[in-house]
Amino acid sequence: MAETGLVLSKEDAFNNVMAKIAALEKNNGIKLPKNYSAENAINSAWLMLQEVVDKEKKPALEVCTKTSIVEALYNMVLQGLSPSKRQCYFIVHGSKLTLMKSYMGSIVATKRLSGIKDVKAFVIYEGDVFETVFNNETYTIEFNYQPKFENINSNKIKGAFALIIGDDNKLLHTEIMTIDQIRKSWGMGIAYKSGKSNTHSDFGEEMAKKSVINRACKRFYNTSDDSDVLIESLNNTDEDYDEADIIENTKEQVHEEIKANANQEVIDVDPKQVTEIDNNNNENPIQKDLNNKKTEKAEQQMMCEF
Repeated sequence: MAETGLVLSKEDAFNNVMAKIAALEKNNGIKLPKNYSAENAINSAWLMLQEVVDKEKKPALEVCTKTSIVEALYNMVLQGLSPSKRQCYFIVHGSKLTLMKSYMGSIVATKRLSGIKDVKAFVIYEGDVFETVFNNETYTIEFNYQPKFENINSNKIKGAFALIIGDDNKLLHTEIMTIDQIRKSWGMGIAYKSGKSNTHSDFGEEMAKKSVINRACKRFYNTSDDSDVLIESLNNTDEDYDEADIIENTKEQVHEEIKANANQEVIDVDPKQVTEIDNNNNENPIQKDLNNKKTEKAEQQMMCEF
């Protein structure tokens, strides 16, 4: 019978995780973020684990194997996530403890990849201008996005899009989802299908952004050239969880995370990513030097990869 978390001390967990990280740093050249404290993250995680139970209300440290606990903490540290910042949570699957990335955790983890500066998401409401034009020379979609403050209404969401931005402010990847696609992704969860998910009804905007960010990040890092070890860790924490396994205290933490991020949409698109589409919807020639383009118009227009 496998040993459970009852035989594992916080110090042993820390030493096990850091030994694995040290081996990766030596053999794979992986480095933790400069301002990231693995010790602080594990301390926060250990406190959180004292409250985590399975769906039978049994403590995680009592039912989960020692190996799975160390693995969950290892994935947390490797991705540079912090439980105290609500970037991740712990879920019990039978005798296995697994790490679940939060909304912000997906962004933080993706920024661990080389050359990534930020990940942003925007919601498209009824009445907003969102026009797309396919460019046959660059095989990209150019889109003209003009949001209006008065259009913000959680009951009138048309879709959402996410941007992955590189260190040089270059747009690396764009993901666009219609509201039907977003609802289909929500429909994977038991609570949403049963109509019992207050989070989706109360914070539709944030849940829409969460969905498009998760899809954008997953598609991007699975085509990146970064370490296979890091990509494997990202994929291992991208599971679709049965909501029966997400017990009430974790549901409340997720609900609070979504609530904290609600109504904080900031539009600060870099002017270097702006393109121009004239009033007749005729496509202007693509200018090779984006840095010299005029950006006096208040339109937020970007060139993005599909």
